[in-house]
Formats: sequence, structure tokens, C-alpha cells
Amino acid sequence: MSDSATGLLKALQNGEKIAPHVDDLVKKQADLLTKEDNEIKKTFREIEKSLKTFQNLKEDSPVLLRHQEVLSEYSKRVRELNQSIEAIKEASEKKVRLEDFKKKVEELLERTERYRPKEEYRLHSTGQLPWKTKERKEVLLLGAVSDAPQGGAPPITQTSPSADDLSSTIDVQITPEIQALAASLNDHPLDIFRHVYNEYRYTPYYGSMKGSLDTYWEKEGNDYDLASLLIALLRASGIPARYVKAKVQVPIDRIQKWVGIDDPMAALIYLATADIPLVGFRQGAQIRYAEIEHVYVEAYVPYSNYRGTGQDDRGKLWVPMDPSLKEYRIVQDGVDLFAEMGVDWKTISDEYIGELRNITPIEYYRQRIEKQITQTHSGQSLDNLKRLTSLQTRQFDFLPNTLPYAVVEVLDRFAQIPPELRHRVRLQIPSILDQTLSLPEISGRRITLTFSGATADDQAVIDQYGGIFKVPPYLVRVIPILRINGVKVAEGASMETAISYSFTIDYTPPGGEAERFDHHILAGSFNAIGITTGKVRPEFLTIAQVEESEESYLPKMLHSLVMKYHHQINQSRELLKDTMRMQSRTFIIESLVSTFQQRQTILGGIPIRFEFTGF
Repeated sequence: MSDSATGLLKALQNGEKIAPHVDDLVKKQADLLTKEDNEIKKTFREIEKSLKTFQNLKEDSPVLLRHQEVLSEYSKRVRELNQSIEAIKEASEKKVRLEDFKKKVEELLERTERYRPKEEYRLHSTGQLPWKTKERKEVLLLGAVSDAPQGGAPPITQTSPSADDLSSTIDVQITPEIQALAASLNDHPLDIFRHVYNEYRYTPYYGSMKGSLDTYWEKEGNDYDLASLLIALLRASGIPARYVKAKVQVPIDRIQKWVGIDDPMAALIYLATADIPLVGFRQGAQIRYAEIEHVYVEAYVPYSNYRGTGQDDRGKLWVPMDPSLKEYRIVQDGVDLFAEMGVDWKTISDEYIGELRNITPIEYYRQRIEKQITQTHSGQSLDNLKRLTSLQTRQFDFLPNTLPYAVVEVLDRFAQIPPELRHRVRLQIPSILDQTLSLPEISGRRITLTFSGATADDQAVIDQYGGIFKVPPYLVRVIPILRINGVKVAEGASMETAISYSFTIDYTPPGGEAERFDHHILAGSFNAIGITTGKVRPEFLTIAQVEESEESYLPKMLHSLVMKYHHQINQSRELLKDTMRMQSRTFIIESLVSTFQQRQTILGGIPIRFEFTGF
């Protein structure tokens, strides 16, 4: 109808014949409107008939009132459109003034535009990746080594442990997996320390991001998260343990081996860009060491007679342990294959989008790399050409009696990491739902945003129809429910069903500014929110095919889909690292996967049908 009215208005403005346009509008379009009106009224009658069978609905139920309001509003809109069509017909027959005729056509156009369904629903904002990149940070180099604060052995306060030193926390997650690992290590402090030191890689970032459980699964973490894992294993074994935050002096050659970077300044820049607080000290033109804010562990163990090898209660002391400051050696220097290709990213991007392809950009990049290997390294594979480092393991016959660096100042001791030192995520539907959680609570977990009836009447109607996808959306209001691993953590206010709403994820690192990721959700849909900080657990990439209800199966299916997507992103990161001889660092990846609902809207966006049609 809008196109027909637009054609008529242009004909009036250009002095063209209007009869064909008038005929199309007052006959064809009016007939289509009448036919559609009859179909919609039939649907309304069927809905009314169904509602009469719902015995628990009282006459003053909001559900019934909404139906009457929608029916009244719909009838009003149809009546207004018919009035406008009739006015145009009369204007044509009476040959009114041109300006009056144009006003009647413009009135119809205004009404059709007002009643046109506004399609706002989209899964993701355009032009936005599911992760953020960080700008390089410069390192502050101070004066001569002789002017620097002098460090020494770690100062230890030999006080009795408290109950908090044995407790589970947001970061120290003492789960069945952690308990089983501690038992396999004989619940022994030396075996536990040796295991964490030798089996888990260090990766730089600041603050608590993963907690003990994700660190256990991913086999890597920073000083906070490796400390959380070590403390969780010790506490699971009945051994009190706590965090120590300090300023420490680390020689530059030790730092280079720690992060696997040959160049001293590049090694410091790598740490600084990961938000590690540090300053460098030099002697002449040479960087000698850096003063770094760092976290290590103190454990209350029998030490005075046996240096941690005994398990009696005699001679217990607080003993410092650092599971994160390790040394790596380069076992294969690797080849910068990207540099060998002699192209830049823009060239590869232009090539990729220059023609229709049925592969992803990273698959295209992999093909280019394989072609380069064939041309210049015949008979070789990427595994033979990438840079490889290996952790230098240590036997540790005894618990070390000191730390692998000098301690300048102890800044704090705590049994639980303070909230301001955790990475945080805020999930928000403006004015509807607002929940802030720490990353160690949710990283890698199954996070779902689903909807249920806002009132008992709403839920009863949804159930009577057989689910949210089958109920006429205008009849009910819904509330969003946020769950983690199936457990409800928050619910929001009432929302109109099948309407698009803004959904934002704000990520805030410790001491940093929030970074926002924008999404849209359709009220009533099933949504999985993926938030990960590293490798994806293999069991998250598949879902068992079992007989389950739609409501319980869909969140698991969606979570599996979003984890597969994150797994692909991590594979892409590894491919870039391997082909460019570079170090990568941990970053947060977020995404939203929703069920796809098809809405049938009538005259201005009134949703009359809401159907699940896939993912």
C-alpha cells in the first residue's frame, strides 16, 4: 500500500496521469487490506476461543485485557486506513484542488509508515568483533641500578592461620576436580607445589581472571590464577594458604626466560601491555632488572625440620611459594612465514572479499600459509616451522627456602582476593536487568538468558499453548532469567514479548575502564552468552543426544555452539602466533547466540505469532 500511495503522490507532483495509481490503491490495495483483515480477525477469533478454555483466567486477568486492547487498537488502525483510501477515492471523483489531494495522499502515507512493522532485531551489532585488542604500552625506565630500592628475602609474619586460610572463595574453587587432583598428589605440599610449577604455563595479565577451576582446565594462568590453583589444592589438602601481593625485583635475563622473548625491552613491553605494573632499571645503556607488582603464595606447612617433606604437625611455618615465575627455553626458533609472503593484511583482506568464497577468512589465510610453505619450504609442515618453547621443569626435592627474586615491599596479604583485583563483567538490559559478576565465577560456564511468564497468569497461558514459541506474543509479558550452569543468579523486570531489546556486556579489568559489547535480544528467545578467557574445554564442544525437554536442551545446545565459535577464535589466534613468531596473551572473548524466532507482526509491530525456526 505504501508503494502504491508513493506512486500516486509522485504522479500528482509531476503532473502525470493519476487514474492508474488511484485504481490500484482504491481497488487492488483496498481488496488486499480487506483480505488480510479477514484473515487476522479469524486468527483473533481462534485466540479468543482458546482463551475461553483457560479455566484459571479470571475476567479481569491482564491477559484477557491485553487481548481486548490489541483487538481494539488493530480495528482502529484498519478503520483509519480504510478512511484514508475512501478520502482519496472521493478526492479523485470530485476533482478537488491539487494541494488538498496531495494532503490526503500524504495522510495515508503517514499512517502506513506509522503502522509499518519496525524491524530492530539483530544478533550482533555490525562492525564489532567479539574481543578487544590492546594498544602497546611503553615502559618507564628509571635511573641507575644503584639508585633503586633494595630488595631482599621475603618478610614473613609468623601468625597462626585463620579459618579463612582454609576456605573456598570465588577464586579458590575447591571443586571435585581440585579435590581429586590434590588426593592424587598425596595431599602433600611439596608434591602439590612441584605439580603446579611444572605442569602449568604462565601467561601475563593483571588480576584474577580465571580462578582455580579454569586455570586447572586450561593449564595456564597468571600469577594470581596460578596462586589460586596452588592455594585451592593446598586448602583441599587441609593446608592453610594465603596470597601475598608485593613489589619484587626480577633480573632482566630471568624476565626474558619467563616470557620467552629474547629482546629485553620487548619483554618488558609485553608485560606492560598486559597491564602488569612495572618499572625498569638500567646500568648505562643496559636494562638490568625490573620492579614488578607480583603475587605469590604463603603456605602453613611443617618446615623447620623437614623443609616441607614431612607431614606431621611439628615446626609449622608460613613458607613462601611462587608457582608462576618459571623459565622457558626456545627449542625451535621458527620462521616468520607471514613476513616471507611479503604482503600486508589489507592485501589478504582484499583478496578474500574480492570474490565469493565458501571458507572463513582464517581458513583462507591458512591456505595462503600452506601455499607459502610448499613454495619455500618444500617437504616441511607448519609444526616444523613454528616457534616452540618448552618449560624448564624442576625436581624440587625440598620446598624452596626463598623466592626466585628479591622482595622490595609486601603490599598486602589476604586469604581472599579483594573484589577490585578481579576482572568483572556487567550484563545489562537497560532498566530491565542489571547484574555484575566476576570473571572467575562465569568464565567458561554455561551462561543462559531465557524468559518465563512475568505473572502466574502469563506462565499459565504459555504452558497452555505449549511453550513460549507457540503463544501469541501480545497476550503475555515475560521476565528475563540469567542462569549460570542452570542455577538462577538474577531475574529482571517485565518485558513485552517478541520485542527487540538492547543487551550489553561491559567488561572491566582491575583498575581499567569498561569496554562495552553491544547486542540485541528478542524477549522470549533462548540465549547463550559465551565468555571465555582461554582454551575451551573439550566436553563443551559436544552435547549428548539425550531425551530432554526443549527448555532444558536448548540452553545446552546453544552453549555448545558458542563454545565452538570461541574454540575457532582460539585456533585462529594460535595460527597467527605460529606463523608470525610472536607471543600472544590472554584476552576475554564474548559472544551471544540466540534461537532464531520468526515474528508475524500486524499493523505497526503488534506481534501475533512467535515461532522457533532454528538457530
